Amino acid sequence: MKREEKTKNAKEKIIKGAFTLFATKGYEATTTQDIIDITQLSRGAMYHHFKSKQDILESVTKEAQLKINVFFERLVADDSLTTKEKISEIISYTANNDVQRQLIHYNWIEKIPFALLNEIRNLNNIVAPFVSQIIEQGVIQGEFQCSCPKELGEILALCIDVWLDPVLFKRSYKEVSSRLDFLLFMLEKIGTPIIDEEDIKRIKDLYRPLLDEGV
Repeated sequence: MKREEKTKNAKEKIIKGAFTLFATKGYEATTTQDIIDITQLSRGAMYHHFKSKQDILESVTKEAQLKINVFFERLVADDSLTTKEKISEIISYTANNDVQRQLIHYNWIEKIPFALLNEIRNLNNIVAPFVSQIIEQGVIQGEFQCSCPKELGEILALCIDVWLDPVLFKRSYKEVSSRLDFLLFMLEKIGTPIIDEEDIKRIKDLYRPLLDEGV
């Protein structure tokens, strides 16, 4: 096995072990020794990759943010897609984002005290401005009318990532689905139909396995 592959495998093992402990013991109760024990790596190997449990968390979130930046920058610059198609791309990206699914799986917002604050800041400072820019592109191209693209971008980012969060509010699949249907209704009523029924179905499919009620 090549050194690069061994390094990658070790880092992934540490991250997986740490998040397993965060989910079961809680972030505050987890020690670096716990992480060393669960991964069965040496202390030297652990500290070669991460200096602390917070370093592990920051590494995962920074990776997610970097991928989000690259994805949105490419999407904004793509002149071949309509705004509606770009929003659909965002939904598909969210549905297939392995890092984000891992964080949700380990209930990170519930287990890590500062996770929700980091998530909201990331949405407001990174995701929402990109979404707003995409909405502005649709207005310029005459696809629809929207007098407040910045505000709508913020609302959409917060609705989909916080308001609908299955860990934060402990809602059933039926309750999440009802709110998604309302989101579609709201966009139609304000004359900015950038999400359609097919998009809503894909979002529902994303949340279905994360909730305890599948019907």
